[in-house]
Amino acid sequence: MLITGCFDGETRIGKNTDPELMACLGAKKGTILKQYTTSFTPTEVLNRLEARGWAVVAMSTGPGTELYWTLHKDDAATGYQTTSSTEKTQQFTFAA
Repeated sequence: MLITGCFDGETRIGKNTDPELMACLGAKKGTILKQYTTSFTPTEVLNRLEARGWAVVAMSTGPGTELYWTLHKDDAATGYQTTSSTEKTQQFTFAA
C-alpha cells in the first residue's frame, strides 16, 4: 500500500486498497485519480494501519514537503499468497 502526504495535511492512499479499511480511516475515493484521501495526517493514518497489522517497509521524500510510505501486511493476515517464506528468504541471501 502506498501512502503520501505532508506531516500537517491530508493523506492520500493508493487506489488499489480495501474499501472497508478506507472507511475505517474516513477516506473517500477521488473521481479523477481513483485514490483515497483522508483528512487524517499521515502520522495518524500510519498509526491506525499499524494497529491493523500493516508495517512500513520504505519511506521516501518527494518535491517540497511531500513524503511517501510503502506498507506491507503479512500474507497470512491478508489471505493473499505471493511466495513461500523459503522463497522470500532465498531472495535476500547473498553469496559470500
